[in-house]
Amino acid sequence: MARLGIDKEFLLGFAALEKQVQNRVLEVFAKFEAATHAGLHLEKIGNVRDNRFRSIRIDKFWRGVVLEPENGDTYTLLKVLPHDDAYAYAWARRRRVSINAATERIEIRDVVAIDATLPELTRRAE
Repeated sequence: MARLGIDKEFLLGFAALEKQVQNRVLEVFAKFEAATHAGLHLEKIGNVRDNRFRSIRIDKFWRGVVLEPENGDTYTLLKVLPHDDAYAYAWARRRRVSINAATERIEIRDVVAIDATLPELTRRAE
């Protein structure tokens, strides 16, 4: 049975959501646990740097960005953002996720920002 968890950093964003949206997120967890995640429109996000990103419907306006597991059946909710592609999907398209071997925590990196700063950092290091 598929399960849905959260990343520790998700709590910061969750706290900033309106109460109505928070309640809807909690409902999504119950539906996911009831093995009805297909009805929540868990969808692959195109043109991303990490092929494990998925999108899940929170309501008509809000989408969750979910990390599909490499193995197993525990998905991880990373972020809840407005449905508009300019927000939710753009967030996923800029990022890559890895698991820190020492801490076993999820690390989310903005690869676009890193790539943009590397030339300057390299120049300074030389």
